[in-house]
Amino acid sequence: MTLFFKKVIACGMVAVMSLSAAGSCFAANALEWESVSELPVTEEVEENEQEESVSSDIMTPTETPAPTETPNPTETPEPTETPEPTETPNPTETPEPTETPKPSETPTPSETPAEEEEPENYISADELEGVIEEIVQAASNLLELDEQELAELCEKIEQVRSALESLEENQRTQMAQQEERFENAAAAVLDYQQVLQALADGTLDELEQTGQENSWRYQNGQQVDAQEPVANFAAGIQTFSAGGYTGIDVSHHNGTVNWQAVKNAGIDFAIIRCGYGDNLTNQDDAQWARNVSECERLGIPYGVYLYSYSTSVSQAKSEAQHALRLLEGRQPALPVFIDYEESRNLVGGTALLGDMAKTFCDTLQAAGYEVGVYASLSWWQNYLVASEFQNESWYRWVARWGSSSGYGGRHEMWQYTSDGSVSGISGRVDMNIWYGSTLWLAPEKPVLQSAAYTSGGVKITWKKAVGATGYRVYRQTASGGWSKLRDVTGLSYTDTTATADQKYTYTVKAYKKTSGKTVWGRYDADGITIEKLQAPKLTAATNAASGITISWNKVSGASGYRVYKLNSDGKWIKQKDVTGLSYTDTTAKSGELCTYTVKSYRKVNGVVSWGDYDGKGISVTRLAMPKLTSAANIGDGTNGVQVTWNEVSGADGYRIYHRAPGEDWVKLTDLTGTSYLDTTAKAGVEYDYTVRAYKIRDGVAEWGPYDKNGLSVVVLPAPELTGAVNASNGVTISWEKVSGATGYRVYKLSDEGRWVKQKDVTSLTYTDATAQSGKVNTYTVKAYRKVNNILTWGNYNGKGISVTRLAMPKLTSAANIGDGTNGVQVTWNEVSGADGYRIYHRAPGEDWVKLTNLTGTSYLDTTAKAGVEYDYTVRAYKIRDGVAEWGPYDKNGLSVVVLPAPELTGAVNVSNGVTISWNKVSGATGYRVYKLSDEGRWVKQKNVTSLSYTDTTAQSGETCVYTVKAYRKVDGVLTWGNYDGKGISIIADAV
Repeated sequence: MTLFFKKVIACGMVAVMSLSAAGSCFAANALEWESVSELPVTEEVEENEQEESVSSDIMTPTETPAPTETPNPTETPEPTETPEPTETPNPTETPEPTETPKPSETPTPSETPAEEEEPENYISADELEGVIEEIVQAASNLLELDEQELAELCEKIEQVRSALESLEENQRTQMAQQEERFENAAAAVLDYQQVLQALADGTLDELEQTGQENSWRYQNGQQVDAQEPVANFAAGIQTFSAGGYTGIDVSHHNGTVNWQAVKNAGIDFAIIRCGYGDNLTNQDDAQWARNVSECERLGIPYGVYLYSYSTSVSQAKSEAQHALRLLEGRQPALPVFIDYEESRNLVGGTALLGDMAKTFCDTLQAAGYEVGVYASLSWWQNYLVASEFQNESWYRWVARWGSSSGYGGRHEMWQYTSDGSVSGISGRVDMNIWYGSTLWLAPEKPVLQSAAYTSGGVKITWKKAVGATGYRVYRQTASGGWSKLRDVTGLSYTDTTATADQKYTYTVKAYKKTSGKTVWGRYDADGITIEKLQAPKLTAATNAASGITISWNKVSGASGYRVYKLNSDGKWIKQKDVTGLSYTDTTAKSGELCTYTVKSYRKVNGVVSWGDYDGKGISVTRLAMPKLTSAANIGDGTNGVQVTWNEVSGADGYRIYHRAPGEDWVKLTDLTGTSYLDTTAKAGVEYDYTVRAYKIRDGVAEWGPYDKNGLSVVVLPAPELTGAVNASNGVTISWEKVSGATGYRVYKLSDEGRWVKQKDVTSLTYTDATAQSGKVNTYTVKAYRKVNNILTWGNYNGKGISVTRLAMPKLTSAANIGDGTNGVQVTWNEVSGADGYRIYHRAPGEDWVKLTNLTGTSYLDTTAKAGVEYDYTVRAYKIRDGVAEWGPYDKNGLSVVVLPAPELTGAVNVSNGVTISWNKVSGATGYRVYKLSDEGRWVKQKNVTSLSYTDTTAQSGETCVYTVKAYRKVDGVLTWGNYDGKGISIIADAV
């Protein structure tokens, strides 16, 4: 041990140390502290082969919570209306390109820097691996470092970090494994510095317990090679001439273990980690519950260890409570060990370490467990030197990875390698030798099964305890302690001295005889209790269809029960003796308040012993079952099922239920009337309805019986009206399907405000051909269901759906105009009652495109493209309550090919007259040339298919004006295009 660490231990780590040098490479972390409440310690009873006296408390079971009511289902939301499609947006204009930016000037390179000299203590790439190994080994022996050595180690860590940062990417990739080992070692140094700082600050109890172990064998939770010499073992399990049993110790580090494979491999025992540090559930070992359950299932003897982080006696108490909490209900065959290896365990000195070990071991021993201490050979030789560690009742577990433990003192177990290989465990595993003659140190605690009165007395039974050769039975009365009854080898015992009027508690302790010595196991301090006959607990008095049924809890040891009813004179009158736990009084009259009680009895050897009874009894008012009179869909425009029933005399109110197929009854509401509208029922579902009367007495409801079959009805809600539109032959209405409906009846609102039947249909639409143009028409629909000739009518929408009948506009023309303006002129007849019109056109293979809304009966389409054959149609609309109602439209429309005015490109004098020319018009099959007369009229000259024409009639000096009109002739149909009304002029002059 170094002078530095010896001084620390000698002072108990009380003096504040200077950590400036050692703390330069890490920043101190803020540490949080969580209070851990201590659990009560179970006192163990001294035992011998004569009578013992122990005490126990009886735990009172908690009451079973009342079940919560089934929540009402939420209402089905109404579907939103389908939005009208938005208009096709106009394309945006193509933005003008921005100017290309000028390139920036090329910067002038700076001067080449002078080469720097390597800093002092520079670590080259070739040296890194060796330096990292030095740091890893030093971090495994932090307790051996003095203050100066710790500071130098921190400085070296910073140098390695700088060297790693300077590596090329491929070099650093190659160093990944070494870098991970380095970072784990650095984390261990940081943890040790935090411990020293906490010691200086007096905050050791507040140090965080991360579960990332830092010890002679772990760095930042990762296992490292030990400093102890390691023998070259063959793979698998090693056995030694010293004899004993071969086992493993495991924790979450070993992952999920296949324990059957481990057992098959010949492993004799296992030591299982239950957790680490303070009594916090998040510090339980993640594999503890599974590992211990599997060992118990497969009969593998096991012991337990807890990894210690304690730095004070209070933390040692918390660690003991941690182990006890996880050991509850468990029966380890081997000791419970405290694992001392974490560096912080020693900061308080060897005396404090002894106090902490004593606190942990005494607490576990008081609870009846064998205990021990785990540590490395070095720790056993140098640190576990306090007198407490000489306790002969503590088992010693020495870790030294080599060909022998190297420990000259007493020890019962040796951990000889961390590099074992066992089937069922992935990766390396710790291997151990147990030197004892047995793996079961004491018999298990017997599990008590039953205590019951029989014809011969009270018989108690228990399960076989592993390792036991016999059992001692004890009895305790309310007035005394435990008294020995008898030693037996079987698994039951009958107490023939018990009487029926007493309360007894029994327990059993197992023992085994070995080498002439009796070894006693633990016992159940609470025991198993059998009471004298108690008053049956009256649990319910309820109205049934045939009367009033009362029920009660079973009384332990009772042979039967006698039921009594209170008469009008206040006397209890016998009703009947029964062996069950309920009784129905069929004599109860409706409206009568009936009170009952029950007395238990026991018959043993022909002698009847009577128990107590509840003198107050249990009361209930007899209520008749409500008679359901109807359950039907209502027809006033509100969706739901209307349920009605007869009034029950004496009832304060009623609770109504419904039940869907295959489900339980669901409460709907409590009410005082005799009818209810259920708006929660789902469409198309056949519901049963029932009602139960109740009466409030002393603030508590008394319930009557109910019809378990109920009345059935299929829910047919009002069909959702989805549309009312003008069609070419009338008004068409549509609606959503109603689940469960077989058909629909359509109604129309008359001028007098009455719904008049139109037609029964099975489809989801109906067209009213009688609707008059310009008139508002209102409709509604009612669903119905017809099964086995039984007709059930559903609800309907009382408001209905309305639309104004609008006739379809008749298109009268769609043609190229001839006044010099390019476009297609469309005209149509006026529709009576319309507020306006929407005009559409459609190019080949495309959908209808809206052009505009207008109030007139003609429109000039200037958007049509030349040479394209367009269809045109018009739709009338009327605005009602701010919403447009649309009429039908001609789905074929009128067609026209767009022929714009030919562009006149030239008029020139030639030798034989005047020649004019023009550009080609897309879609045209020919052109007609016109000349302006002296009277201002366009006079036809000639039809041509070329793009020029020569007027040979032009007189020299004459002013000639010409224009051209394109035409298209397909299948004998002639379509004329537009023309330039201004024309092109020239003064004739023969060349």
